[in-house]
Amino acid sequence: MLHLIGQPLAIDTFTYLQFLQSHKAGQVTETRQITKEPVKMFASAQINNYTQRELGWLGIQTAEGKDGIVAMITIRGATQRYSDWYQDGTEWVAQQIDICNGNPLVNSMLLRIDSPGGAVNGAQGLAATIRTSPKPILGWGSNMAASAAFWYLSQCKECYIENEFTAVGSIGIMSIYRDVSEANEKAGEKYAIIRSKGAEDKNPLSGLEPFGGEMQQKALQQEQQLVDNARKVFLGEVQAKRTGLTEDPGGGIFYGKEAVKMGFVDGILPFMDALKRADVLGIQYKRGA
Repeated sequence: MLHLIGQPLAIDTFTYLQFLQSHKAGQVTETRQITKEPVKMFASAQINNYTQRELGWLGIQTAEGKDGIVAMITIRGATQRYSDWYQDGTEWVAQQIDICNGNPLVNSMLLRIDSPGGAVNGAQGLAATIRTSPKPILGWGSNMAASAAFWYLSQCKECYIENEFTAVGSIGIMSIYRDVSEANEKAGEKYAIIRSKGAEDKNPLSGLEPFGGEMQQKALQQEQQLVDNARKVFLGEVQAKRTGLTEDPGGGIFYGKEAVKMGFVDGILPFMDALKRADVLGIQYKRGA
């Protein structure tokens, strides 16, 4: 399939078939101008025949199972929606899952997580991709799978942690705004803030004005409502999958056997045992169990 710097492309069917025919015949595909007319598009990531080596180029490691392969997808470090030079974003992780679902070599996936969580932006989308995956995804947390990272772990078909020291939980949302108005005043810095008419309430939490004002207090109340509603969604999706987690655990962190007992995860498994379990889930999926 076509890809650019590891990112699968969406191409129209005519161009895709033309490219394949030319490639098989050893010919160079002619340049084709993009027209303004609508064309039928399909995501090349959905149905693909990437080899194990090619999956590796896309950042998806693989392990040979008894009747197929287990694809290993990694979430490491603080998460964000878009990829950068340092890490894959949640959108790309979701695409990796789609690639595995569209690849006949892959029977199951092992989602390896070592992350304290990250941005809310994109979190619910990745959680939904994990939850609705037709092929089984086994989640495995090492060191930490907290906040948004636990959201992802919890949506897997089964989820485990590495050992007694692995942390999970922190089910909550947090926003931070800094009031620097007093510090600026002490430093002798003054700011003139000019807002357009009709938008007098724009950006009230810039930090350049004291948070004691009516406009700032209203904005803080709105932000509080936003994070409260976001947590309700977060906790609701976690408890829908982790049915043993019947009580609201708050925003705390939990470890090892306590996390298992509370229903955060299914158990404690070393990596190789988690890989074997993912293979079992893949065999069951292939056999329609």
